[in-house]
Amino acid sequence: MKHSPEEWKEIIKEFKESGLSQRKWCAIHDEDRNRLQYWILRFQYLELGSEIMFAEINVGGVGNDNDTPE
Repeated sequence: MKHSPEEWKEIIKEFKESGLSQRKWCAIHDEDRNRLQYWILRFQYLELGSEIMFAEINVGGVGNDNDTPE
């Protein structure tokens, strides 16, 4: 089932108030446990002010083809 971020906030609130494990709560409410875990972590990162970011890395040198030994 697809939920909006606002709906996930409410779902997570209900889950936390239930006192159940993620596995049990998801089985009862027919929710995907991996998706629940994803949104819990996503909101935790946002609360901390840190977002998942990616950085480009160069492997095997500084990224200049002229640095390749002959």
